[in-house]
Amino acid sequence: MELSKVTLEIFTKLEQKWLSHCESTTKKVRILSIDGGGTSGIVSGAALIHLEDQIRLKAGDPHAQIADFFDMIAGTGVGALIAAMLSADDGTGHPIFSAREAVKFITLNNSKLFKVNRLARVLHRRKRFSGKSMDKVLKEMFKREDGTVLTLKDMCKHLLIPCFDLKSCAPFVFSRADASESSSFNFDLWKVCRATSATPSLFKPFP
Repeated sequence: MELSKVTLEIFTKLEQKWLSHCESTTKKVRILSIDGGGTSGIVSGAALIHLEDQIRLKAGDPHAQIADFFDMIAGTGVGALIAAMLSADDGTGHPIFSAREAVKFITLNNSKLFKVNRLARVLHRRKRFSGKSMDKVLKEMFKREDGTVLTLKDMCKHLLIPCFDLKSCAPFVFSRADASESSSFNFDLWKVCRATSATPSLFKPFP
């Protein structure tokens, strides 16, 4: 069987598993998918802020958040950072960040998230950004006020974040569904976002 067919069958079964965890009041499952690309997420961010503003206007609730209107949120690269921020539970069942707050945080910390590795530039190495600098910001991003380090289980919505495993040369998907079923899949959220952001030509591979 061709590899593409095997991959399709595997992900079809995984998709059924992930969707089975969604508690939708209708037969349709509402999925918000946020793309990556670039380091600022400016296009996705602007679209999400507009979406949240419209949701609040239509709902008549100035505090309504995007996560309240979707069953599952997915993202990759910088889109995964935003997806995780919109899903991270503050401990009361509500997201820590609104769309506007998430975009503002990424914008203010963009130079730290994607800090240019000047030594690598001097030595003509391919790894362009500092992984340590990004790690520090992500740890701050996904920590509650009481110091709790958030994991995949600490989401108020189902979350899907893909990455590529260089050891197995195959895609891997982090999900709240898997984390809920097995502690071995309940990774720290900052590590999940670090893994999906570790583009080989820009960062050292994340272990």
